[in-house]
Amino acid sequence: MWRAAANLVFLTAAGWFDLRTRKIPVRLILAALAAAVAADLMLCLQDPSCLTDCLFSLLPGVFLLLLAFVTRGQIGCGDGLCLLISGLLTGSEKTCFELMTAAVLSAVYAAFLLIRKKRSADLIAFVPFLAAGAAAAIVFDAAKEGLFR
Repeated sequence: MWRAAANLVFLTAAGWFDLRTRKIPVRLILAALAAAVAADLMLCLQDPSCLTDCLFSLLPGVFLLLLAFVTRGQIGCGDGLCLLISGLLTGSEKTCFELMTAAVLSAVYAAFLLIRKKRSADLIAFVPFLAAGAAAAIVFDAAKEGLFR
C-alpha cells in the first residue's frame, strides 16, 4: 500500500507541474525513478520471481512512449516516463487500471472542452488524469479488501 501512496504523491507532484508548465522537471522524474528502481531491486533480491512482473509493469509506459514517438510529440514523453515509474511502483495490473481510467477521464474532459468550443483542447495535461487514476486504483483496492465496511 505504501508503494501506491508513493505513486500517488509522485503523480500529484508531476501533475501539478504538467498543469502549470506542460513540463515535468527532470529532477523529479530521476528522483522518483531512482526510488522506484531501488524499491524493486530490494523486492527482487528477496523474491527473484518478481523480476518478470517488474518487466511487465514497464509495458504501459513503453506503450505511451512509443505513442509519443509515433505522434511526434502530440503525447509528451513525460507522460510515458511517469507511467514507467508508476509501473515500477504499483505493478502492471494497477498501472493498466490507471492508464485506462486516465484515458476515459481525459476523453470526457476533451469532449467537455469541445462542447464549450475551447481551443485549449489542443493541449491537455495528461499526468493529472494519471494521478486521478492512481487515486481510483487505491480506492478500488480498498473497496476490494473491504476497508469501507
